[in-house]
Amino acid sequence: MKKRIAFLCGLFAAVIAQAQEPYTADFLYIHSGFETELMNIVEMRDDILMANIRNENSNNYGDYFIKFSKQGAVVYDSTFIQSNEVYTEVNTQNFMERDPEGDGYFFAKVIHKDISTPGMGLTWLHMRRFDEDLNFQSFADGVTVLLENENVGRVKRLMLEDNSNVLLMYMLIGDPVIARVGLDGTLREKVSFPNLFQGDERLPYGLELFNESPRQYAFFDWDVSENDTCLRFHVVDSLFNLMDTIRISNDLSYSVRLVHNIDVMTQEGPTAPAILSLDSTTWLMAAQYKRTNGPLNGTCIVKFDKATQESLGNVLFQSQPVYTAPNKMAYPIGLCHSEDGGIYFAYRTCRCTKLLMPPMPYQGQISVVKLDKDLNIVWQRFCLTASQHSEIKCRMKTFDGGLVVGGYIYMYNEDLGYTFLYTFNDNGTVGTREMEDFVRPYAFWPNPVSDALHLEYSPDVTPAQIELYDLQGRLVRMQSKGLESVDMHGLTAGQYLMKVTMKDGKVYSDKVVKE
Repeated sequence: MKKRIAFLCGLFAAVIAQAQEPYTADFLYIHSGFETELMNIVEMRDDILMANIRNENSNNYGDYFIKFSKQGAVVYDSTFIQSNEVYTEVNTQNFMERDPEGDGYFFAKVIHKDISTPGMGLTWLHMRRFDEDLNFQSFADGVTVLLENENVGRVKRLMLEDNSNVLLMYMLIGDPVIARVGLDGTLREKVSFPNLFQGDERLPYGLELFNESPRQYAFFDWDVSENDTCLRFHVVDSLFNLMDTIRISNDLSYSVRLVHNIDVMTQEGPTAPAILSLDSTTWLMAAQYKRTNGPLNGTCIVKFDKATQESLGNVLFQSQPVYTAPNKMAYPIGLCHSEDGGIYFAYRTCRCTKLLMPPMPYQGQISVVKLDKDLNIVWQRFCLTASQHSEIKCRMKTFDGGLVVGGYIYMYNEDLGYTFLYTFNDNGTVGTREMEDFVRPYAFWPNPVSDALHLEYSPDVTPAQIELYDLQGRLVRMQSKGLESVDMHGLTAGQYLMKVTMKDGKVYSDKVVKE
């Protein structure tokens, strides 16, 4: 069944009250409550993508599978697969890919026996196949492999290896475990690394491909001391023998301090690594950073030499356009290869904390960037999201000719969760004209503003003019020079419409509040 999804403008009218209004992207699906999570996305045929959305509502555990157009908000088909009633699936990880042994698709997830029953704390990897029309194998016809005789901790990674095995990494009583399972259900390798990590089991991340030849993988954790926080890489060979532990010093050329973030989804997720092997000699790391002598923090990409582990260069993305407290950073979403040898990177910003009770709403943006292999920015897009959210979780996935960034926003003041998707072509354009309403090739801040409004532009666009109109439609500001800022002195407090015109004639409109 093919149907057009409406853009829900009326639904959000009640929350369009703050500056830089709460836009939502191409919302694919809506769920009540906060028990859902976008797990992953796979490319199908004929410009169709499929999203897997996990539902953790206590009355209805399971997974949604939704087929949609990569070039618009068109849903072609969907289904819901109910979880087996004797298993619990809280804190699991899923992944799906094209079936390497057939024409359909392959779905895998980690499941647990009902741990409320004494002696039943078992953990399995469950795998099943499905076709283009979302016809799934039954649970009984799938493959279920026993991993542990107890309930494992966090599942850190789940991925397909060489079209023949599933690799996964999970925590067991504080120790990382890496396992390799054949698609036929054979448990081929399983290695535990006792006493390798110390402290909170939420801090380790991985697992990622580190070298193609010889085949090596890396997973990492944070070496945390009273006065320092450094990243440690643990490199293993194809049989998971520990080869080296590499400590990445904080003494980097740009004088920043790397810090861990236990809430960011990508470093635990199955689709968007925080580390990326760039080629046979270099690798990349995406992480948050904190300046040792400065008020603004953010996120960064650092290139390292594989042989010496020396930093070869970096690019920083400040947490603007939303100002943050000194202890707040921007959050990496993902780091992936583009088809032409470049890099896609996505991150989000926020300025409030959910440690308060009740949680204070975040205000921030999602930013998507394409860079070349030398870390020069090719284009950057700033995606508008709801401004009154208390939680946002994101993932990204490449497809043929572009990428998709999606996720979940929980609106604390409405007790509603929304699943959203942005699709980008390789040149930075988006899927539909409607989606352009939520994506900008520039950022502006602060908003509300007192004195000066600042603008930052993507390198692939050139601004030509900025106009400012009051609510009566009267032009109160117009400038064609110095387009990096707008002087707001002398304007009456209230709401204004800002129009930014590019040299190619494209015009963008945003609401600005003068304090």
